[in-house]
Amino acid sequence: MYQSILVPIDGTDASHAALQHALSIAEPFDAAVHVITVVEPSGGGLGFASNDVAELDAAIQDLVEAAVAARERTTVEIQTEVRRAQTPYDGILAHSEAVDADLIVAGRHGSTSLPEAILGGTADRLARLSPVPVVLVPRPEESSD
Repeated sequence: MYQSILVPIDGTDASHAALQHALSIAEPFDAAVHVITVVEPSGGGLGFASNDVAELDAAIQDLVEAAVAARERTTVEIQTEVRRAQTPYDGILAHSEAVDADLIVAGRHGSTSLPEAILGGTADRLARLSPVPVVLVPRPEESSD
């Protein structure tokens, strides 16, 4: 059913939970998992600001560590990518198209800021704008309720 699953990673517990969930979906289908970190000109959710070199280095390191740790626990093919984009959801959707993703599995942060409540966060925008199904995985402490 699935051949290509995209997982955006931003260093949060929710994004790491999303990676684990994606791997559990991918394994029975022998699907490839594409792990992406989006670097944007200014900071935001599910992405990193490219004007902060230390933050960019941390983003890349987190992506590499998540992929290496995941590879040790599975036989699923995992590919990684760092992509520049104006917004995280633009980068994620563009990469989804580039890798012909059948599914996007993203962490849900559960932020309650007023701008996100009005405009929707990255995860909400992915769910609304993606041409492929999107699975939103809550932070680990949210899922235990």
